[in-house]
Amino acid sequence: MLVTKTFKIAFGLLVAVGSTASAQVAVPINNWSYQRHASTAAEGYLRGSASVITAVGQKNYLDSVAAVNYQEALRRSIENSGLRVKTYFENKEINRAYREKYRELPPTKDQWARIIEASLPDKLTDEQVDPTTGKLIWPHILRTNKYAAFRNRIDQLWNSRTPDNSGDGSPFQIELNELVDGMKLLLKSNVKILSSTQYTGARFFLLSVEYEALIPMLPQGKPSLAQPVAQPDAPVTPVAFEAEKKDQSEDVPAAEEKPESVEKPVAQTEGNKGKTNESVTGDS
Repeated sequence: MLVTKTFKIAFGLLVAVGSTASAQVAVPINNWSYQRHASTAAEGYLRGSASVITAVGQKNYLDSVAAVNYQEALRRSIENSGLRVKTYFENKEINRAYREKYRELPPTKDQWARIIEASLPDKLTDEQVDPTTGKLIWPHILRTNKYAAFRNRIDQLWNSRTPDNSGDGSPFQIELNELVDGMKLLLKSNVKILSSTQYTGARFFLLSVEYEALIPMLPQGKPSLAQPVAQPDAPVTPVAFEAEKKDQSEDVPAAEEKPESVEKPVAQTEGNKGKTNESVTGDS
């Protein structure tokens, strides 16, 4: 019993000492040493030198990796910059092509001519100007006393114009333009007492008079060489009308007078020779 008890106590002491010793053993540093320091000074020096060399090599390696990564990032940045510029201009080309495809085409030369011609005021008709005398036939609204001063002066200018004093920039056109502007202002001031038909009819008449003043008057027997742009026909003016009548009368040939009937000489034969002699003898 005593031996068994002594053995148990000894075994317990051994276990306790072993656990304490194992707690003091250092963890492995380089997988082959269980010491916290070199065994000798030389070993410690060599291990320190190796660690410095390893650190320098690792630094150089990591610096090279960083340099490669930097250059790769720079390359990608340049590519992204070029791609951004390329994409920008490609989008502009796409936008331009789209606009070009669906844009409204500008009018052609003929279309512009028709537009300008349509925008011009109408010429005076035979109901607005007497084709024989050339006098203006005013609308009823403009025949009232309110417009008498303007109307009388315009009539004087209209009836006294000449080929030398007509057309754009002439004294006749400048004064008539001022009178028509004043008449339009007076007409506009009375718009509340006029119907829409009366106002538009009177205004269009004044615009036609103003437009006719831009066209030079035709000399007798000579065509007009200067006309406003896109003007389809020459205006009808007193002198022009007379000249046109004269030209037409000259162009129509006079009725041919029938020549007096001339008896063709009859060839004398043996049969009618005696008859001819008898008729001559009888007449004598």
